[in-house]
Amino acid sequence: MVESLDAAVGEVLAALRRSGQEENTLVLFASDNGGERYSYNWPLSGEKFVLLEGGIRVPAIVRWPARIDGHQVSHVPNFSPDWTATLLEVGGARPDPAYPLDGTSLAGYLLKGERPRERDLFWRVRAKRALRRGDWKYYRNEGATTTSTTSPPTPANRPIWRPTGPSCSPS
Repeated sequence: MVESLDAAVGEVLAALRRSGQEENTLVLFASDNGGERYSYNWPLSGEKFVLLEGGIRVPAIVRWPARIDGHQVSHVPNFSPDWTATLLEVGGARPDPAYPLDGTSLAGYLLKGERPRERDLFWRVRAKRALRRGDWKYYRNEGATTTSTTSPPTPANRPIWRPTGPSCSPS
């Protein structure tokens, strides 16, 4: 699957290059969730449909040669709805006020080096809940019978806070 995706992205980039649109086209690749159950997510724990880091910490790759310097790595937390807000702003469009966006535009951060505003990020999947605040993450699994091996045993329905961030240990 990854090999096919890589080849397809290569075809898109080659077509942009051939058409002369490569420099002024924003290309975004963002995964919607962590790997499925047979994926290797080490050092993160969790996978698709799990709100541990391995299920929600996913890559986002942005390429826009005319506006964004290449070979950068960012540890700014973001989530999929941020890309809708970002693409609308970059394209000069505004969301309909009757349908407010859940995400926050990253355009100022990406294009002008502005500091992104701090905010909480929330996830919910079935009986699981997660909140990311700065370098901390709150996780609750109301249907769990076990907890993560990286923290001391807690009652299964008791929420836990643990540090997270670019160099966190597995969650």
